[in-house]
Amino acid sequence: MIFRPSRIALFRPRPQGDAVLCTPALASLRDAFPHASISVIGLETARSFYSRIPQWVDEFIEFPGFPGIHEDAIEIRKIAPFIEVCQDKSFDAILQMSDGVDTIAQALMEVLGVKQIITRGPALNTFENEVAKSLELVGVLTGESAISRDLYFPLVDSDHLAANALLESRNIKRNEYICFHPSADCHNECWPLPFFAMVANALAWMGFKIIITGAEGDEQINRAFALTIRASSLDVSRLRIPYETQASILQGARLMIANESYLSVLAAAVGVSSVVLVGEGTETSRARPSARSSTRLAPLNPFLHRGLSSPVGVHPEDVIEAARRLLKLMPEAPSACPG
Repeated sequence: MIFRPSRIALFRPRPQGDAVLCTPALASLRDAFPHASISVIGLETARSFYSRIPQWVDEFIEFPGFPGIHEDAIEIRKIAPFIEVCQDKSFDAILQMSDGVDTIAQALMEVLGVKQIITRGPALNTFENEVAKSLELVGVLTGESAISRDLYFPLVDSDHLAANALLESRNIKRNEYICFHPSADCHNECWPLPFFAMVANALAWMGFKIIITGAEGDEQINRAFALTIRASSLDVSRLRIPYETQASILQGARLMIANESYLSVLAAAVGVSSVVLVGEGTETSRARPSARSSTRLAPLNPFLHRGLSSPVGVHPEDVIEAARRLLKLMPEAPSACPG
């Protein structure tokens, strides 16, 4: 007898920026079970993202943290109500996609009273990218291989209106700028700011304007970067604009150059090419100059996204050349240069 769950949950307690990695799995789930109720159990910061894809997600349930799973932000008083809510849902199946200890996550899923728990076991290759792992779990539930889907970032008219207003106030037009994201979580593996500045100066000389992106906490390194480059720039991290507005700004860029792999994933989700500097041993590693771009996060088109590593061994000329290829610019300067 074929198992046809009517209530499915996806357990993914990761930050908002990680949510885009779940979109291929959610799309596949909806295709396989068009009449099922699909819930996402995740961190509160990701609620707004999932609320924008009602075609795939029927409900979002906040995960308050649990010992061994997202321990840095546990809200103890919310754990019991969370368990009660999930038990009342009586999920037929749950796809366990947390980064916590497997045995702890398994025990928590059992407490929630789920009928079938599908988790990442040893059968899933640890070197597989995150999207492939998620699709593998969907395949276990459906009994057949899940078809890979494009990454998706849900942008709405209000995001574009806010982004366009900001760009117009600075006399910047879409398709005429390049986004730089020089900050990274692993600061000791960041590509040096002077190298980033050399690339920014070269691309500004080619006629592109420079926009610096980032989140709360990136202001200091972004300010230092802005002071290092000769060209004028717009640092949107200082404006504390919504994540979705930044995504719309990125969508209007000709290219993203970043220090962190998840930015290439975001760029792919909004249809923008990227050059990402990655360190040996980090989540996107194994990319060499002019070589691999398929990261440990998602399978990316190597013709549109280039991963260069290791940061200390990549010269600015490598990045400039990769950018030229992605921008389809000739090595010589264009006839019309600024200033």
